Amino acid sequence: MRYIKVDDSLVFCGIRFDFSGWRNFSEFSLIAQDLGLYTILRIGPYTCGEWENGGFPYWLLNKEGNKPRTSEKGFMKAVEKFYMALLPVIKPLLRKNGGPVLMLQIENEYGSTSFCDRTYTTWLRDYVRGYLGNDTVIYTTDGGSEDYLKCGAVPDTYPTVDFGPTSEENIKAAFDAQRKYMPNGRGPIANSEFYPGWFVLWGQKSANVPTVDDIMKSAKYMYSLGASFNFYMIHGGTNFAFWNGASTNAP
Repeated sequence: MRYIKVDDSLVFCGIRFDFSGWRNFSEFSLIAQDLGLYTILRIGPYTCGEWENGGFPYWLLNKEGNKPRTSEKGFMKAVEKFYMALLPVIKPLLRKNGGPVLMLQIENEYGSTSFCDRTYTTWLRDYVRGYLGNDTVIYTTDGGSEDYLKCGAVPDTYPTVDFGPTSEENIKAAFDAQRKYMPNGRGPIANSEFYPGWFVLWGQKSANVPTVDDIMKSAKYMYSLGASFNFYMIHGGTNFAFWNGASTNAP
C-alpha cells in the first residue's frame, strides 16, 4: 500500500509535478512486483497519512473560496491538474496492463468529515475511470460503522472498513456494515487498515499499542470469517521536517 500525496509531488506551486527520486512510486511498485507482491495505490487527493495538511499544499487554502474535499470549482480544478499528471503514470502499472497495482483508493476516511459531498466523490470515481477504464477497481476506506460509511462509501466502488484489535462482536458489526454498502450487496469483506500499532505524537515517549495476543486474536477471527485484512503498517517510518501532520489532541 502506497500513499501518493499532492504536496509531496508538487514543484513550483502546481506548475510541475515530480514523481522521481524518493517520490517514485512506480519504481516502488515494480520492486514489489519483482518480489512477487501486488500493490495498492491511495491516490487521494486527500490522503491523511499523518502528513502535512493531509497531502494538500498549503497555498491551496490561501486561494479565496477554495474548499478542499468538496465540489467547489477551484478545488476541483486543482485536483484535475494533479490527476492529469498522475493517472498516465499509473496506467501501465495496473494489473490489467501487466503491472502490480490491484486497486486504487480515492479519498481517505471521507465519512469522518462533515462534508458528505456526493458530487465531489462521484466525480473522483468518474474521472479516474474515464482515463483508466471502467474495469479499474476503485475502493474507499472508512471507519467500521454506518455512521462513517453512509457518506464515505461511493456508489459503484468497493467500500472497505478500518479498525484495530477489538472484540469479535465489533468486528462482525463492522463487516456487516460494509456489506450493506457493497455494489448489489455482494463482495469480499476487508479491513484495509488493521492497526497493530499507532503513531507517536510530539511530546510522547511512546504510543499506546495493543498486545500481540490482542492483535492475533482479532486477526485470527477476521481470517475465520474469510476476510482480507491489511496490517497498517508492516513497515512504517517518520514524516520528517515540516512534512509531519498535526493532531488536535497532541500534548
